[in-house]
Amino acid sequence: MGEKSDIFIQNEVDANLYAARCLRICALVSVGAWALNVIGIFIVPPKIMNIGSALCVVCMMTPTLLCRLTGGKGERVKYGVLFFGTAGIFILSCTLSKHAILAWALPILLTCHYYSKKLTLITLVISQVLMFISLYVSLYYGDWDPLLLKSTYYEGPRIITQRMLCDVALFYALPRCAILLGLAFICTTVAERTRGLLLRQDEITRESQRIGAELDVATHIQSSML
Repeated sequence: MGEKSDIFIQNEVDANLYAARCLRICALVSVGAWALNVIGIFIVPPKIMNIGSALCVVCMMTPTLLCRLTGGKGERVKYGVLFFGTAGIFILSCTLSKHAILAWALPILLTCHYYSKKLTLITLVISQVLMFISLYVSLYYGDWDPLLLKSTYYEGPRIITQRMLCDVALFYALPRCAILLGLAFICTTVAERTRGLLLRQDEITRESQRIGAELDVATHIQSSML
């Protein structure tokens, strides 16, 4: 059992480093989007873009700092990596809701590399809750999307009504939560299958080592008899 746990400990370290690298790339993408907004290619309000991009970059780069300090080792490092990655997506979704929906798949996809069904499910629940919250925050403070629900009666100035709040949940948030749920199911299946393969590989390696040790003993005994 000790050797098996060592395998998953090393995999966890590798997964932490890989996740940090992915989040660094996301930080670079955020910086690129900010630069395109500055030169006028994107048309997001500068104040919203400046605040959202800065906070997002800080969150996305923090896992790299965390891995540099710990070497990616430690039971709690993975939670820190996923926490800051999810926080970055949350900030992005609060400020740029109409551009960040696909980004919510990132935390769930990153959990695939930890081969833990429990971790994927926890990340799914947290992501869905935070996505709900971010959509409502963006209604008041983020980049306004008059076609959020593809309904003509929402065009015009930003006026938040009870009808809009209900429609955001029913026609915008819930369908996307269902998509995340389907994605999480695929990720948990991949994680379980890969974990099983890793365990099988470990069993084969241990058996090969045992046979090799027995052959060495037999060779030694035979040499002694001769």
